[in-house]
Amino acid sequence: MKSDEILMIGDSLIEYGDWDDLLGTEVINRGMGGDTTEGVLMRVGRSLKREPGKIFLMVGVNDIISGESTGFIARNYEAILEKIRALSPESAVFVHKALPCSPEKLFFCF
Repeated sequence: MKSDEILMIGDSLIEYGDWDDLLGTEVINRGMGGDTTEGVLMRVGRSLKREPGKIFLMVGVNDIISGESTGFIARNYEAILEKIRALSPESAVFVHKALPCSPEKLFFCF
């Protein structure tokens, strides 16, 4: 484990963050615009090879926009966290909830 490394993983809210400047240290940014909990679940293993000391996870808003149920999102979150624990058990994990949104009010949901 590399205790000083920070991994940020999620959707565009992670991808477009200027984490190096905000946190004052180099950050492994694995945000991907448009990603969903299912997408993170499929790719999180590759991001854990370095076994970072801290992992920040925020994803789910695109699931909400596409109409996925909260149960579906929760199951994927659980699977993501299980995979993190299995592949990088010493990492501290910080989970940020998906920001509340209303798909009806988002212009790109049509």
